[in-house]
Amino acid sequence: MAKPPARQQPPMVQGPIDRVPCPHCGKANNFRRVDELLEIGNRFGCDHCKQPMEIGGIRDVRFIAVRKPGTKAPSAMQQRRR
Repeated sequence: MAKPPARQQPPMVQGPIDRVPCPHCGKANNFRRVDELLEIGNRFGCDHCKQPMEIGGIRDVRFIAVRKPGTKAPSAMQQRRR
């Protein structure tokens, strides 16, 4: 017996939380106001074309910036030792 074809998911688009492009019209959507509702599978309407979209993935990215320590101010580590 032949297997039925696997159901293919539509392609995903992605962007920063305040500029997620709509998969239909491509215009940016701001999801910051619904941050607590962002879970995979939740559905929202586009702010512009009102077409439905579904959360297919969430990635939290944290960037840390570092530099060489300066000589003017003591570092946090040095302040804790005092």
